[in-house]
Amino acid sequence: DLRSPVAGMENVIKNLLKSRRIDVPIQSGPEQNGLVPNVMIPVSTLERITDGCDRQLRMIDSMLNTHAIERLGVELQCQPVLLDSLISDVLTDWQLELSASRVTVINEVEPTLPPVDGDYYQLWRVFDNLISNAIKYSPPDFTLTVCAKLQPDSRQMICTIQDDGSGIDIDLEGDLFELYHRGETVKPSQGLGLGLYICRRIVEAHNGCIGVNSKLKKGTTVWFTLPVSVPTST
Repeated sequence: DLRSPVAGMENVIKNLLKSRRIDVPIQSGPEQNGLVPNVMIPVSTLERITDGCDRQLRMIDSMLNTHAIERLGVELQCQPVLLDSLISDVLTDWQLELSASRVTVINEVEPTLPPVDGDYYQLWRVFDNLISNAIKYSPPDFTLTVCAKLQPDSRQMICTIQDDGSGIDIDLEGDLFELYHRGETVKPSQGLGLGLYICRRIVEAHNGCIGVNSKLKKGTTVWFTLPVSVPTST
């Protein structure tokens, strides 16, 4: 019910954009019987409307996902997952936003790492949420470092998403992964405070743990652990 009207409006506007017949300044003809026969809207205005629809749909999806997690838990379909491939794909998806914010990306995930035992889609959501947060909470021209390293016991992988942006007040760190917790500097249109909560539930479903280290004006590091995939004997 929440998605339908927004998705419908987005589809109508995307169809208008496909026609490419509205790329002119706003104009209106003389009124006839109280009606304006034609109103032309620039493409940029319609694109802003579709962006707003996309944000609203993402927030609705986050609410629905959170509701499902609260009721049913996180459903996993685990398989060996190569983190270097997954993270490269996630970074590619964020390329436009990273370029717009002039972010320097350092990918320290080695292709020689063993696979982790995880659900590819759910782990995608974790990295996607954490990169989104780094962009959302940091000023332009920051550095984003993504890293994954094998723990000494070789049974766990520790992953980190680090930025050198605004940082977080240490008094707020304990609440970051709770439901509906939002940063003090985030704009109202940027989220509902569900992303980190969903990340925590996904990581815990993989029998991992998640945490954050941050200092104001010095940046933030979110870390989490994942189990290494154990080859099955034949």
